[in-house]
Amino acid sequence: MIINVGSQEAGRKNTPLLIQAFMNVCFDFPEWKLELIGPVDSTITELVASIYKAHPALRKRLLLLGPIKDKAQLERHYQKAQIYLSPSLQEGSPNSIAEALRNGCYVLTSKIDIWQDTFAPKAGASFEHGNLVELVTKLRYALSQPQLLEDAFELNRAYSLKELIYEDEVRRYQLLLDYQNTSTR
Repeated sequence: MIINVGSQEAGRKNTPLLIQAFMNVCFDFPEWKLELIGPVDSTITELVASIYKAHPALRKRLLLLGPIKDKAQLERHYQKAQIYLSPSLQEGSPNSIAEALRNGCYVLTSKIDIWQDTFAPKAGASFEHGNLVELVTKLRYALSQPQLLEDAFELNRAYSLKELIYEDEVRRYQLLLDYQNTSTR
């Protein structure tokens, strides 16, 4: 399963690109599903409705789940996923990627500001913002390489334990806030 967690919108989160990429590969990989979790704007609802109308069988594979506030339930979705895909045009420090890493997902992300730090070496890939061809190529490669996804499970879980230590993240945010406060004076 492929998963994306966050606001599902046409703007900064670039969800239409994610859906287009899935549409480019879904018929070649019929066992794969895409779960979109989080608040959904009307543009995305309309896009998915038009896909359902053209391809009714995709109702069981292209899933708009809406927000999941229960952390245990959300965790179960991450645990079932093998690929976390983020086409965002910009991000801060996305919690969803950290959650995906902790659950061993292969991470496929646009080149957001922090993309170099979003996955362990050989356990993810990046693509240029808005580049559907590059995204589809990398997604197709990941879907066709079960060993790659299996390796990513161990690599990204270990990476998250080593690199995403809560106390270190809090200190990093405090440094950023302190810097911001001193530079605006």
